[in-house]
Parts: sequence; structure tokens; C-alpha cells
Amino acid sequence: MRDNTIGAQVRRSNRNLVITNVAILAALAAAAYFNARYFDNMLRGPFPMSGAALAAAADPAALAHNYVTLQGSQAVDTGVTQIQQQVDSASGKVTSQNTVAHYLVLRDGNRLVVVKAPNADANQLRYTGVLVPLPAGIAARVVTPVAAQEGASGLPFSNAMLDAATNFRAPGVMGLVLGLPLLALCFWNLRRAAARRDPEAHPAVRALARYGAPHSIVDEIDGELQGGGAERIGGTTLTAHWLLYPTLFGFQVLSLKELVWLYEQVTTTKYMGIIPMGKRRSAMLLDAQRKTIRIDGRRGSVEPLLQRVAALAPWAVAGFNAQIQQTARKDFPALVAAVAERRQRAAAGHAGGASA
Repeated sequence: MRDNTIGAQVRRSNRNLVITNVAILAALAAAAYFNARYFDNMLRGPFPMSGAALAAAADPAALAHNYVTLQGSQAVDTGVTQIQQQVDSASGKVTSQNTVAHYLVLRDGNRLVVVKAPNADANQLRYTGVLVPLPAGIAARVVTPVAAQEGASGLPFSNAMLDAATNFRAPGVMGLVLGLPLLALCFWNLRRAAARRDPEAHPAVRALARYGAPHSIVDEIDGELQGGGAERIGGTTLTAHWLLYPTLFGFQVLSLKELVWLYEQVTTTKYMGIIPMGKRRSAMLLDAQRKTIRIDGRRGSVEPLLQRVAALAPWAVAGFNAQIQQTARKDFPALVAAVAERRQRAAAGHAGGASA
């Protein structure tokens, strides 16, 4: 089975599975590498920082440990705030606003630090947050007036600001919530790919059991493919009795003798559920065991595919209408029986024509 067409499909799908998951693992590793400082601070911080350490740092915002706790001896509310507004897009009017941050000056040893705090409590002297470069706008509104007032005798300001109003850990928590399951899924998929190197262990091959012994079915399909007469429409391969449709990580096989219903499905994609953005066309094929194969494609491939399948399996019901859909939902065995009777009549007619 390894050296036939089905074996080649197994190798192709496994290769795609390995390449995709290795690429995802590489992306996760790159994200962890380039955000190593952040995750170290997130998981092990906050780190206590003294005024002396803050004063000694040439660029506090660039410190390896920048998620810190500062204990000051005095805090002053500057009156500078950050306002968040909701603006009506139609009228341009402000519909609501609220204060999301207050800017305080915290004395930490012999240095002053601008703190972006969630409240304006000047009695609070202990703040936890991330050291960031002092924004120019805040420096102009806070540092410059204080420095002008204090003159040469004033304490120097740190060139970093402590942002205690932003949830520092939130992005990392979200990243871990998304990244760890994705990491586990990648390793699980790689184990699946290793286990599926044996074609008989591949789920698409095992699924052939609904038509008979998988090994015999594979030999029959390969015989028809190698014997000539097979045709390819879009990405789908058709033989006299089989349809083979490869997907990114697998493939689907349909016995045309078991085909019950085929029709074209057109799905309109809408932006925000209102504005039509395009249409997706699909060939829908349903067999006697309720197995449905959907083959997406352009109009130029979906319609010829359905026409050719209908010609190879003339007993199957072709086209969509509400009555067939109702029968398929409520009395599927009756639909299967009617199609089986049509197949028997087609076989008898073919046999009669051959003997004549």
C-alpha cells in the first residue's frame, strides 16, 4: 500500500501535517524568545526596587527586571489625568467620558518618579507597575512645571515612568491561555503524523471500511487509477467507480456506486451580515451511509465536476430542491432504497444492452 496512489496521499497529508505544526512550533518559540524579558517579569515579578537602584540605572525602562514595586516616602497628585471618551461616530459628539489614570509624583530616595496610577490617592506610597520611558507629553505637563518651581534645589526626575494603571500581566495570561493549548496540539499532531506513517493506520484509509476491506478497496482504486481512464477536475480525481478528493491533512474517498445525492451549494459571504462580499461554491455529495463530502471550488470546476459525477452515477439524485432535502432528513432509508432501485435498473439496462 505504501507505493500506490493511496500511499502517496498518506505521505503527502502527513508531510503537510508535520510542516504546518513544525512551523507553528517555530513561531511559538520565536514569540517566547523575543518576549523573554516580558515573560520573566510576568512570571517572577514584581521585583522590589530601591531609590538607589533606580537612580543608578542609566535607563530604568531598559532594565531586565522592569516590572517592579516602588516604595516612596511622599506622593503628590499633579492633577494631570488621562481621560477616555466615547464619541458618537455619526455626530462626532462625546457621549461619555471617564478618568482612567492619574499622574502622581512619587519621591523615592533622592529621586522623583512620575507614577501613572489608577487613582489619585496621595496617601498611597507603594506602587507596582512596569517602568516605561517617560512620555514627552507627560514630561512637559508634569516634570517641567515641577522643575521650574523647585529650581536648582529640586530633586532630579527619573527618565522612566512607573505605569501602575495598566494590567501588566493581562497580555501574557492571554498569550499562555492561547499558546499552551496550541503547543500541546502541535505535539499531539506530530505524534499522530508519526503513527500514521503506516498507511493502514491513516484515518482516511480506515474509513474505507464502510465499503469493504480497506486493503482490497485500495487495490481496486489503484487499479482503476493505473489502468487509464481516470480524469482530474479541479483537485478531484474520478475513476469509473471512485472519487478521490485530497485535503490539506488527509483525503476523502467516495464510492460512486454508493452515491445517493449530489448538488451544488452556493454560500454568500456577508460583511457584518449585511454587505455581500462574495460567493463560495461547493459540490455536495452524499452516500448511502450519510457520509457527506463537500468539495469547494470555483464555478468553472464545481459545475463540470457535478456534471461528470452525474454521468458516472446516473442513478443518484442530482440537483437540490426542498422535497429531496425533506426526504433526506426525515426518511433517508426511503431515499437510499429509491436510488438503489434506480441503480439496479441502470445495471439491468446496461447488461441488456451489452448482450444485445
